[in-house]
Amino acid sequence: LPVESLPLRQCAGAVLHEEIHAERDQPPFDRVAMDGIAIDSRAARAGSTRFRVQAIQAAGDAPLTLAAGDCCIEIMTGAMLAQGCDAVVPIERVALHDGLAELEAGCTVTAWQNVHRAGSDCRRGALLLTAGTPLRAPEIAIAAANGADRLRVSMQPSIAVVSTGS
Repeated sequence: LPVESLPLRQCAGAVLHEEIHAERDQPPFDRVAMDGIAIDSRAARAGSTRFRVQAIQAAGDAPLTLAAGDCCIEIMTGAMLAQGCDAVVPIERVALHDGLAELEAGCTVTAWQNVHRAGSDCRRGALLLTAGTPLRAPEIAIAAANGADRLRVSMQPSIAVVSTGS
């Protein structure tokens, strides 16, 4: 069938006639996977259980920089991981009081825990959708998330039923 370019909202049920590649690494930065405190895991592995709360970093804020190994940054889900940090301890495993964060007994910390690493879903340029793919909601969402506002698709066939006789 001939090819046409359609806005995404009209692509449901069509067949993709081009390849879709990732326009950037996904996620594009080390993303915090849960509310908690961001720390340098080496300090916890060395036995530290109390950290001075240096600041709070919300999702959407520019990443802060950890001042020292005995500090932590209270951090929110979806935020960019603070510079100098390589782990997030869930807020449920931390007691916050008087500007200090204390890990609960038995809390273990490993590097990159609760961090969704940059590029771990896909790398820039990775093939996401191939020509010939039927377009449903998930495929259209992938295209939209990668900057497409129109897609080249095979035109929909026209079908007519002509009844003759009984």
